[in-house]
Amino acid sequence: LEPRMFHRVRKPEIVVSADIIRDFEEIKGLYSRGVLVAEQPVHRDFLTSLQPVNALTASIPSGYRAIAISVDATSSVEGWAQPGARVDVIWVTKDFGSQMAYVIAPNAKVLSANKKAEGARIEGKEAEAEVPTTVTLLLSVRDSLRVRLAALNGRLALVLRGIDSDTAKPGSPISEGA
Repeated sequence: LEPRMFHRVRKPEIVVSADIIRDFEEIKGLYSRGVLVAEQPVHRDFLTSLQPVNALTASIPSGYRAIAISVDATSSVEGWAQPGARVDVIWVTKDFGSQMAYVIAPNAKVLSANKKAEGARIEGKEAEAEVPTTVTLLLSVRDSLRVRLAALNGRLALVLRGIDSDTAKPGSPISEGA
């Protein structure tokens, strides 16, 4: 970050917390942990002295990992599983002699599809998204291990979530006859 990227805004002292950057000198040599919103104060928690390797690593919070999975038109919801979307990761496997489906990673964020991250624009193709062959998801460490293991022992698919506040735990597994 460089001071020239910012401008000073006057606010009453009572509405500005002690963790808000107040002087341009405080940001020299620091990096953003994610997207800084224009016209909003910069909080110290959004800054780091560690230089991100790339834009994707900068968006991975502590305790989370980015994991790529292979997808096709069906498993990527016809390509609608694009950066910024929320999905449930479904694992279909043979268990106890019948096909079973499990939600193994609920409410995962799609970080990129075919190496295109959120906010990337394709010239002349605003509304039409291509069907990706890989999708990178943001998952907890435990969920990322679960997904990697499941990929070796069955099929993975993404289920697109709506813009909701559904925080219900995934239900029990579903079998072929259910």
